[in-house]
Amino acid sequence: MLLIFDSRLDNRAERRRTPLALYSSPLISTTMTKQAENPNGSEAGMPLWASKLIEKFEIYSNSMQTCITDAFDRIFSQIQSIQTTQQSILSRLVDLDAKIESFHGSASNQKSLLYSAMIKVEADRQRIDDKQKRITWVGIEEQSDEQSTRRFDREILREVIHTSGDDQLIREFEQGQITSHRHSVGKPRRPGERGRIIKISLPTQALRDSLLAHMHSGRQSLTQQFVHSYARRDYTAEELSLNRMLRKEAGDLNAREGKLTYIVRDFDIVKLNTPRDLPKRSSASASPGQIQLSQSTVDMLGASQAPFTRSRKRLEQRSPSASLSSLA
Repeated sequence: MLLIFDSRLDNRAERRRTPLALYSSPLISTTMTKQAENPNGSEAGMPLWASKLIEKFEIYSNSMQTCITDAFDRIFSQIQSIQTTQQSILSRLVDLDAKIESFHGSASNQKSLLYSAMIKVEADRQRIDDKQKRITWVGIEEQSDEQSTRRFDREILREVIHTSGDDQLIREFEQGQITSHRHSVGKPRRPGERGRIIKISLPTQALRDSLLAHMHSGRQSLTQQFVHSYARRDYTAEELSLNRMLRKEAGDLNAREGKLTYIVRDFDIVKLNTPRDLPKRSSASASPGQIQLSQSTVDMLGASQAPFTRSRKRLEQRSPSASLSSLA
């Protein structure tokens, strides 16, 4: 009786461990049948469905492992690329820092250069402003000594101002606001030689323009003998260079014509209505077959000009300085 009871208990316990639905499943019954038919398989004692599940899990896990490995390889390669780029950026930053240090080191030199440039610009501006209020009188011969020349220059300046009829010019002259001097100072020349230029300083540019227009209208009694004298603005260094070039060209044209036909006026080569004879220098200073012209003759502005003038545009193309604005 005890043996039969124990056997029933074992059967009930086995039934509790095995679900009822498992016995009724066709898959389980087929699997149990195949297992019973092949008791010597490699996975004997394991259901076929479990072995298939394990096999598929292994395939899936291998695939996942491969994917994860590839992903990590790509990540590590990107990290390596980022590190390389970072190293390049760091090296550039080091170079930039060195340049900045060098720039700060030379900051004092840069300030000195800038200050020097500003001083030069200011000095040039002041010099140009002074030239805008000056007249250059060319071709007036000097007297026997420096003191006599100074007195003579004072008298001819007084004459040209008083004959202008401009009350403001006369008043400024009598008050000592209009002065003159020979340039270069302290280097007198003998009578008969080409005299140094006279520079006339006026208080304003308007007064300079007024006096210059009167001087262009004709010579006065004290300067009538100086037929090659003329007055002009006080040129800058660049304007003087251009003026010399034009004077040389006018001299070459006059040499070909055999007469004083062309003169230079306001950076133009002007053809005169009535050409004059060319004044000659001594034969000792003249080259064979060549007529030598005095610079004052080439620059003479006393004669009236004809409508014909050399094209300023052509001169500007030859020398860019010809397009300079009028600076006194």
